[in-house]
Amino acid sequence: MAARRGSPMEGQSGVQLLSSSSAGAQNKCNNVFSSTTRPRTTRTNHQHKHLVASLLPVVPCCWPHTHFRVFICIISTLVILFETPWRPFATANPTITFISKDQIVNIGDDLELKCNFVEPEGYSIGWTRSDPTTNMGRVTTIARGTSLDVPSDRFHVSFDARQSQYILRIDQINENDAGVYQCQIAQGTSMPVTARTNVFVRIPPTISDNSTRSVITSVGSDFVMSCHAIGYPQPTISWRRNKNSLIPINGGVAIHRGNTLALYNVTKYDRGTYYCVAENGVSPGARRGISVEIEFKPVVKVGQPRYEQALQYDADLHCAVEAFPSPSISWIKDGHELSNNQHYSVAIFDTSNELSQTTLRVKKIEKRQYGIYQCRAANKFGVSEAEVRLDETPNVVCPPACDTQNYLTSSATPTMTTLAHMGTTQISQLLAMTLLVSIMYQQFNSFYAVRIKSSN
Repeated sequence: MAARRGSPMEGQSGVQLLSSSSAGAQNKCNNVFSSTTRPRTTRTNHQHKHLVASLLPVVPCCWPHTHFRVFICIISTLVILFETPWRPFATANPTITFISKDQIVNIGDDLELKCNFVEPEGYSIGWTRSDPTTNMGRVTTIARGTSLDVPSDRFHVSFDARQSQYILRIDQINENDAGVYQCQIAQGTSMPVTARTNVFVRIPPTISDNSTRSVITSVGSDFVMSCHAIGYPQPTISWRRNKNSLIPINGGVAIHRGNTLALYNVTKYDRGTYYCVAENGVSPGARRGISVEIEFKPVVKVGQPRYEQALQYDADLHCAVEAFPSPSISWIKDGHELSNNQHYSVAIFDTSNELSQTTLRVKKIEKRQYGIYQCRAANKFGVSEAEVRLDETPNVVCPPACDTQNYLTSSATPTMTTLAHMGTTQISQLLAMTLLVSIMYQQFNSFYAVRIKSSN
């Protein structure tokens, strides 16, 4: 028993052995926890040492030991976590972390697009543009690095090394600069790293060539006019009519909105100019006039149904014709078409595409020339006519009987036959005119005599 109890040296030796072993481990763990000997993860240009490499020396020292050592182990692990740059997915491949948002600009503005990257060294970076609306979206290279591939001094590229930023600047934007812009980092045979942004240029409206230009139709028919426009933002289309006339739909409207305008069972009153107006908030807007011609049978109207004139004086008969297409116009007397001769003179004046004025002058009327005349007009849609009556009267009717060019040029003094047919009013007018001419003649002679005397 004494021997057993008297072996404290053996127990002490065991304790010393354990303490010696623990001391060795303690020194190792102390070295691990020491900030001067602990391996630290550092960043190079293309990689980071994995965080696990920093934690591996700590793990054996944390298992199993006293609560105090476990606490120290946790604190050291946290310190390593905070001191190590936190990039759990960091690789040697380049990445694009930012590109400018979609831009909407006006023609003439300046534009700047920015592209932020990580790990760009050793890789080729550039800007490209594609227009999905033309050329099947063909991609155009704008720049590679600091070198431009487009022959234009409006484009500029630069690097901001402090922010790892690649910048494209475009001066004096025009409509051809719209499209999809891509910042690309090439990776040899691998797919490039790409980020894209859209550039929209505000463009005033332009009416497309496939829009209606003119319409020719006939009374009672239906037709549709269409109008399309391009621009950015997308233009809206509205319809108006010349001189603010009402558009013949829904009982008559001043403005109709939409790409098409349909008219049904049209009449001749629906003809005229219709305007397609394209607007998108960018000046100037666009407008196209569409001529609408509606073919119809002639409509004949006389100036007055009855005319009077004295014998041996001229008389003018008037008639207006409305028709489309243009009609043939004639004057008829006793079933015979009249032509220009010593008895008659026919004049026709076109005042518009659809309206014509015609005048028949009956020269030095004789008894047989009194009676009924027809004003007749005809086109492919039919024939129309209106009657005019010419009656005899003892009084001379002016005009055209008061046309002094026709009646006074042959003689300074009217003949007795002429005076016999004149009424009191006509004779007074003629005498007043003769007196006025005489006075003017005397004034001229007096003025001329004074000038001659002063010159002498």
